[in-house]
Amino acid sequence: MVELSRRSAAALGAVLALAGESSAFVAPDSRSLVSASPAAASSSTRLRVIGEQASSIGPAQVLRNLKESLPQVPWLAEGHAPASNKVDIPDHVASVLALPDAPKREAESDERTERIRSRARQAAEDALELKGMLVGEDDEQAWWRTQRSVPAGGRPVTADDPLTVLVAGGGLAGLVVAAACHSKGMKA
Repeated sequence: MVELSRRSAAALGAVLALAGESSAFVAPDSRSLVSASPAAASSSTRLRVIGEQASSIGPAQVLRNLKESLPQVPWLAEGHAPASNKVDIPDHVASVLALPDAPKREAESDERTERIRSRARQAAEDALELKGMLVGEDDEQAWWRTQRSVPAGGRPVTADDPLTVLVAGGGLAGLVVAAACHSKGMKA
């Protein structure tokens, strides 16, 4: 117990000694406020704490020093940039967007908002009615529900019996994957 209290006292003494040497945040006494210059008085806070800028010795300071030591070439900053640097859309993209069947942006309007909302309502109604979905016996006999017996080592993949892929999940990614599989001749 005595040893622990000695250690605590030593640690407390070390902290107090270091705190006395610290100059990052110093509370000025009344004499220094009276004799302080206007610049020093303006840098103190309401808590009467005067801060010092911390020094940096890390990679950021190395980069700052390197940047400051580089030669400055004034003619690089003169003149005007080429007009091609100011173009937002590259020429090949602009040519595609100029096609007559390219999508055109339509400004927001009440009519456009209503058209989009009605499409969403119609899609929700179609989903409730299972429009475009397999129902009943068709669903029970769908290819993805029938068990296949595959011999050891796999089965031959032919045009009549293509590779089958079940895309789990929906959304845009599922549609893209299914379309890619169909384009390669798979049944998805």
